[in-house]
Amino acid sequence: MPPFLDFNYVTVATFDSVADEMIWMSDIVWPSGKVPVDGIPEFVESTVDEIEQIIPASVHLVISSAAVVGIILTLLTAFFVICLSKKPIVSASNPPLLCILLFGLLLMYSSVIFTKSRLLPPLEESQHLLLCKIQSTSSSIGFILCVSVLASKMWRVYKANWVYKKSEVESEWWLGFIVFISLGVDISLLILNRLLYPLEIAKVILTQKTDPTNPNHQTILYVTICSATDQFIPVLLSVLDKAALVLVGLFLTIEIRQVKKVSCSLLDDSQLVAASIYNIIIFATCGLILAILLQNSTTNSYVFSSALVLCCSTSTLVVMFVPKIFHVITASLGDTWVDTHDTTLSTMASTSVSPIRQ
Repeated sequence: MPPFLDFNYVTVATFDSVADEMIWMSDIVWPSGKVPVDGIPEFVESTVDEIEQIIPASVHLVISSAAVVGIILTLLTAFFVICLSKKPIVSASNPPLLCILLFGLLLMYSSVIFTKSRLLPPLEESQHLLLCKIQSTSSSIGFILCVSVLASKMWRVYKANWVYKKSEVESEWWLGFIVFISLGVDISLLILNRLLYPLEIAKVILTQKTDPTNPNHQTILYVTICSATDQFIPVLLSVLDKAALVLVGLFLTIEIRQVKKVSCSLLDDSQLVAASIYNIIIFATCGLILAILLQNSTTNSYVFSSALVLCCSTSTLVVMFVPKIFHVITASLGDTWVDTHDTTLSTMASTSVSPIRQ
């Protein structure tokens, strides 16, 4: 039989007429292990099941509940600061700055709630993108507010070492100016980041398996993440101002440790601020490393990052405000020593002091 046009013969077997035997050139593996029945070939269409890995509803519910508890505690603390702003232990710590710090903690707590999970109804791509933008914006602004307040309070103590005039000590409007400038820089970088490297919804395939009972069926497991086209520069822009501010706060904290303990209410508060700065540095470093390592694991990334945010925010809230609340409550119970110490703080806050450096 002549060959077909544009086709070549391929030898797959030879027939031994003497032995009356067909000798195959290679083993033949039939589909399903059976020799197919003669007939017209049947076309089988391949099927694919795509399964998205989404954060379980129980995980989102637990973390959101913890965040709501933190938000309630923050609001109660803000009420305490506003109502008792005239108390020396509170007024010496600059109540407006404390309120800004609490607002930053409020944004940090809220940021862990905005995420895609099975707790929410199915989201369109635009809705998922909006959640990502809200989450990243609230966490960024909340972090910069907290760090800028702590850094400005440390700058207040640092500057007091070279201030001798009462008018200069009491002039604290520039503390709010530091916070305002830090917030403006962070918002500017956020806008620049969004314009140059807009967020997009990307599908990342985790596994792709073929059904052992049906070779024409595949199961694909994937996750959807919010990312920019370029990963390095957007991350650099988002952490640049925050890292610089944290390093400034760390430098001031180390410098202030060289100051001997003197009769100054500023130094009493600086110990709490220094502890909060150390706390933020530890949690922020761990969070950044985990975010990079677990970026393709949605559930693990959400659990660890949210836990770090909640722990960092709560520890800052406890360190900065629990001693003040305890002081006021003890004073209200008629503790004579606390009343005397309260009056001493009030006197120190209204007078100029010159700390002694080693």
